[in-house]
Amino acid sequence: MYPHYQADNPDKYEFLTDNGILYVVEFTNAAYYSTSDNPIFSRIEAINFGPVSYERKIKDRRVSETVAAIIRERCRVTNGAILFICDSTDSKDECRSRLFNYWNDRFNNNEYHFQPAIIEYVDWNAPNWPYSRSC
Repeated sequence: MYPHYQADNPDKYEFLTDNGILYVVEFTNAAYYSTSDNPIFSRIEAINFGPVSYERKIKDRRVSETVAAIIRERCRVTNGAILFICDSTDSKDECRSRLFNYWNDRFNNNEYHFQPAIIEYVDWNAPNWPYSRSC
């Protein structure tokens, strides 16, 4: 696992790999995915992560370990739910879903409840993310 730190805001984490690639893991409120006024939705976050920039894809096992550790840390701090959004705009949503299922099998140790689901969602005005499908 790489050392990670909170970046310029409490919802954003960063870490630098041995290959010099900077990764960002960011959590945002996901209440806009629901039309309900139930206050429970204010405790649901969506996660977005990836390298800031890179020239070629480099397999690095410690990246997944670090992202999983950040997710566990966030769950402990917020005591809420986290959505992993499988963006379908580039047709890689199934790959993202398999990746998160693999991470859950590898890192969860039954510490957290994992419930995969497909939700059809179309809202091109949603903040920052024009997602049409989530897992």
